[in-house]
Amino acid sequence: MRLTHHSLALALALALASGCSDDDTNARKDGGPPAGDQGAATGPHCNPISTDNCLLPWPSSFYLKKDSASKTGWRVNYAKAAMPSNKSGVTVDPARYNLADGFSVASQPLVYLAEGFSLDTLPGVDALADSTGDKSFIWLMNMSSGEKVPLWAELDENGDADQIKPLIIRPARALKFDTSYVIILRKGIKDAKGALLTTPLPFKQILDAGPLSEPTLKAEATRLAPVITFLTGKGIKKDDLVLAWDFHTASKEFVRSNLLEMVKAARAKIPATGPKYSITKSVDTPTDKNLLRYVIGKMTVPSFLQTDAVDATLKLDSNGKPVYRGEQQFAFRINIPNCAKSATKPLPILYYGMGLFSQPVDDMDTFFDRKFPNTLCMITASTAWIGLSFPDLAVIIDKVITKDFTNLPVVTDRLQQSHVNFHTLVKLMQGDLLKDKALQVAGKSIADGKERYYVGISNGGIQGVSAAALEPDIERFVFNVSGGFWSMMMQRSSNFKSMAILLKARYPALVDRAILVSLSQHLWDHTDPASFADMLLTSPAAGMSKRRIMFQEALYDDQVPNISTESVARSIGLPQLTPTVKAVFGLTQKAGPQDSAFTVWDMKVKHIPPKKNIPAYKPPASESAHDRLRHTDPNLNAWKKFFTATGKVENTCTGACDPG
Repeated sequence: MRLTHHSLALALALALASGCSDDDTNARKDGGPPAGDQGAATGPHCNPISTDNCLLPWPSSFYLKKDSASKTGWRVNYAKAAMPSNKSGVTVDPARYNLADGFSVASQPLVYLAEGFSLDTLPGVDALADSTGDKSFIWLMNMSSGEKVPLWAELDENGDADQIKPLIIRPARALKFDTSYVIILRKGIKDAKGALLTTPLPFKQILDAGPLSEPTLKAEATRLAPVITFLTGKGIKKDDLVLAWDFHTASKEFVRSNLLEMVKAARAKIPATGPKYSITKSVDTPTDKNLLRYVIGKMTVPSFLQTDAVDATLKLDSNGKPVYRGEQQFAFRINIPNCAKSATKPLPILYYGMGLFSQPVDDMDTFFDRKFPNTLCMITASTAWIGLSFPDLAVIIDKVITKDFTNLPVVTDRLQQSHVNFHTLVKLMQGDLLKDKALQVAGKSIADGKERYYVGISNGGIQGVSAAALEPDIERFVFNVSGGFWSMMMQRSSNFKSMAILLKARYPALVDRAILVSLSQHLWDHTDPASFADMLLTSPAAGMSKRRIMFQEALYDDQVPNISTESVARSIGLPQLTPTVKAVFGLTQKAGPQDSAFTVWDMKVKHIPPKKNIPAYKPPASESAHDRLRHTDPNLNAWKKFFTATGKVENTCTGACDPG
């Protein structure tokens, strides 16, 4: 992401925040919902096992209803009265969330108790193995297998000093689809003052199995009875429980079907000769030692958006599924390296996924974007990841954060369309465009489209994981400083700082902001790497081969936190290449060369991101691990060795990779 983009985001956020800073006399200083707010913890729409927040603990099967038409037999059922409202009194509409047939496999469970929590008794990020042991005070258990999922827990640190901090539970890998889980908070966990937490009265009444008069609590006691029986069957005594609740994950059919069906329908509409296109600019660069020519154009893409507008969301049918609307034009850019002048065979095509709020038409003009294609002697082709491209930035600030968080689909819907655009780009670079004079040197085509690779950096690496699961024409992918699990990743990113400022101005209660971030995972799911990770190596789609993956982490990354990167790597099932500067929990250590592997690079940065879930400090690009890794010679050598028909992931450093 360009520094100018970040600066503009910060300026916009601060300007809008200053215009929305009226006093909120109803805001509770403890971080709970404003007095009289619809999120107050009363009523049949509220989870009754704790009275300190209506929607929490979350996710909970309390918010599921039976639905025989769904794959899981369930449907999410949030009441609008349980959802957060902003300072203007606009309440988030749960309609989009209620399409799901269960909760996200990337869910970040959230708990709020008025007494707060002490960090002293929480399983930490540096001791994931301990979280499944007998001494852990928090367990996340698969109710089918009895397996405990490795996790860590932390407090939401994005509030003021006098606000009670919600507890966030972080599974270390994607959960299983269509599966019931139970979360267990055990006796011994401490409150914010260091005293032992006591069981909330409503849940204690359920455990005591006495008569209950309140209808919602009585119904929940009946629903939880099998869960309590399961726990006692696992040797977990009732008097060892502070709180326990269950939730059921969504089916892979629901989560994946949008992209699967959109891509399938789009590919069927694209002619064998490739999509229609037009060249708007073809510029030779005779004084550039790396770049021979760049080509900018527009391609005709099957569109599932309601209109061509920059804030258009998906056109949906009565069941909430995307519907083909018609054709739409999207821009692309191609960089042709100088080596094309002396090439003796067709050049490979390297599809290039760029970072957050980038726009390839403009941003593929940096020295790096001119140099690395020439170093690899490959043509690079790119299109924007709309939803998170530069023109989307103002839309996100205005429509989502300032006006109504209900509008989040202007991001998440458009990301789904962006995957259709990417698959169309792949077809474009195999069709008639290759015969165009813009892609000729000395009257001959410089590529035949038969040798194809992908490299994605930052958001390009994030989107690349999901693209790799569905793209049959590319086998080898590099994900550079990639991640996933958006509801966990974004709060820690240095890129989120400006958004956090404005979000706090519109939702002063810390717990409301925590709920918004957690709930957002429902909508990220349709493109989140956590939803598609297992399709790359362990469970490829029908007719697809195993992908060949090089997944690169920059130690102490300020933009894509390492915990996000590692969670995706675990979910894919990658081995970790040795020697390494850091052994990652849950990854098998293997010496290279490997067909696929996870690699960690230590860039020797000055600024180490905090372990808390707050935005990291944004260093200059020259001091950022996120930015520096791609520029190193060992990195480019690793790409060069991998991007061949028989390429492997190899260690291109002297010893462990620390070229900082």
